[in-house]
Amino acid sequence: MLLTFLGTRGAKVPAGNGHYRHAALLIEKNHQRLLIDCGSDWQGLHAELQPHATLLTHAHDDHAGGLGDADLSPLWASKATWQVLAHANLPQCHIFSPHEPLHLADCTITPWPVAHSLRAPAVALRISDGQSNLFYAPDLAALPEREAALSGVDLYIGDGAAFDASLLRVEQEQLCGHAPLPQQLAWCVATGVPRMLITHCGAALVSSGYRRSLEPLQQHAAELGIRLEVACDGQQLNLASPGLSLNQRAPSG
Repeated sequence: MLLTFLGTRGAKVPAGNGHYRHAALLIEKNHQRLLIDCGSDWQGLHAELQPHATLLTHAHDDHAGGLGDADLSPLWASKATWQVLAHANLPQCHIFSPHEPLHLADCTITPWPVAHSLRAPAVALRISDGQSNLFYAPDLAALPEREAALSGVDLYIGDGAAFDASLLRVEQEQLCGHAPLPQQLAWCVATGVPRMLITHCGAALVSSGYRRSLEPLQQHAAELGIRLEVACDGQQLNLASPGLSLNQRAPSG
């Protein structure tokens, strides 16, 4: 399974330092291509990516605003996401249900509801190709049923919007916003996930001095036995070669 981080920037964050486009992930397996999310800065470019299918985690503009009526690849979304996008004149959508596996791009993908927004309910995705298991959660405030979600996961790809709790809020008794990175690291520690990548990067990670903020967290992760890295636009990772650096170009697979 080959991962290409097409975009790694969060919403309302100036572009820079390797984070230029909104978070989007391309998964390739056996010549099948699955695009996860397509934010507004991909408007008019979706067809160039040539995905065999597109799956949305939620309806916020930085994850769904790049789709248009000319984008003809099969589209998958939750019922809640499709209801939000109903006015957008998009092609027909396949509706998925929480916890019910999908089979796309030669992978099994299980949508996992997460706390993030009342207006645009979100899912994370547990993705398996029979050899590797990853959990993709670019936007979340909390992860319900955490142990079940992360059990047996080799790689957690999480929300880099915030280092602290400043982007968390409570609406109608539900936690919304973005979980702090140390909290997500703690989830990985508690469930035995050995590797964590950060996408959907916020201002602290996009700034020129991001290393000062990141290095203490990376050192803490290493002390706990977890490899923690930040993904940048265009980087690839081939999960069939677990020792491969995120910064190297990976062979298709």
